[in-house]
Amino acid sequence: MRMNSSMQKLLLEMEITLPVSTAEASVPNPSLMEHDDSIFLADEYRRSSSVSISDFPDRTGLECFVNHVHLPFERNRRSLVRALAYVERLRKNLADYAKSRSFQIIMSVSGSDCVVRFHQCRFGEIWLATDLDKYLEESILTVSVGDIDGESCR
Repeated sequence: MRMNSSMQKLLLEMEITLPVSTAEASVPNPSLMEHDDSIFLADEYRRSSSVSISDFPDRTGLECFVNHVHLPFERNRRSLVRALAYVERLRKNLADYAKSRSFQIIMSVSGSDCVVRFHQCRFGEIWLATDLDKYLEESILTVSVGDIDGESCR
């Protein structure tokens, strides 16, 4: 798990230790599906039927576009715990696919919005900067799933 200093500060202020329990908050169970060597959030994939790999520079871009959900962030402990519980539930569901692949879950918090997205790790494809503190406008947390080489998955 990696995070920028903004996320560290946010977790400290709200007295949250990681990982959070999915029992601590009522969160949906993300349904996953496999298509064309990618794992997708099933509902988001159905909503994104008009996009294709040719719309993006690489498969990571496609996956990050399709595999994202917006969760409300009400600037309180309860809403942040709920978002972190969703990340934990997603991590557990992705673990079923991680026997032969690796994933990166990314949670970003900015203003009243929290976005959780994920992508499969592929050599030569990156989504995030190495230095998460370069993201000045948002609090960022990443969770690795599977056997990930930290340099090849961001």
